[in-house]
Amino acid sequence: MLFFKLMYAYGLRLNEATGLRLSDITESGQIAIRPLKNGIPRTYDMSMEDRKLLNRWRKLRGKIKTSKGNPFLFISVWSGPDHLSQSGAKKLHTKYCDLGEINADKRCNIHAWRHSTAINLLMKGFDINFVKHYMRHRSIQSTLIYAELMPPEWTKLSKKAVETAFQV
Repeated sequence: MLFFKLMYAYGLRLNEATGLRLSDITESGQIAIRPLKNGIPRTYDMSMEDRKLLNRWRKLRGKIKTSKGNPFLFISVWSGPDHLSQSGAKKLHTKYCDLGEINADKRCNIHAWRHSTAINLLMKGFDINFVKHYMRHRSIQSTLIYAELMPPEWTKLSKKAVETAFQV
């Protein structure tokens, strides 16, 4: 589903994803993330794959009755003329986790998409400061939490990168 794809690709928080508006997507293929949770605004260039998926979604979205006049990118087909709520997104996420038998013993956390984005960027060798910027963290300390979730050999490299990044 495009909703979760965008959460992962751009490290979106749940409230950022459910709050996306049609106007946040530009004709040139950029997605603007408005600051929420005292966050930092950021604009990303969307991949061609994401742009194609988004165009398909827009066509489908236009056929849904509740979409008329609705400024939100993701709408609810169940609760009338409204956007997809955070609780609705969590229910969908839980449904997909159950279908995939992921974390069958405990509920999977929707925020894991964001965690996965940060960890994936670090494991691919992106600089900790780049990851901080990409994830819209105000403090490098927030980004370092993700480094601690990585395998031990990666954690050592990340900490070394931070130490050397701040040397003059």
